[in-house]
Amino acid sequence: SIATLIREKIRDEFDEDDMKQLRRVLSGCAELLQVGEHSSEADAASDARLSGLNVPAGKESIAQMHHAIRRLLKIICSNLRGVILFID
Repeated sequence: SIATLIREKIRDEFDEDDMKQLRRVLSGCAELLQVGEHSSEADAASDARLSGLNVPAGKESIAQMHHAIRRLLKIICSNLRGVILFID
């Protein structure tokens, strides 16, 4: 299916640390951003721990996350036809 293809491409593109940061920033997308064979409960527990961490928010960190989100959207949009994204 297209969803499986997208998940595989995401797994190939991002390492586990990138995935954790993306899940922290895009908390509603945890299912899409699962790494390996982790269960949803394990991911939720991991995300809860991550949300309590003091994550740097400097210009470089923000630029890295912006780039990662751009890569993620490119993977998703390149596999869907007729997609229009409205980002507010």
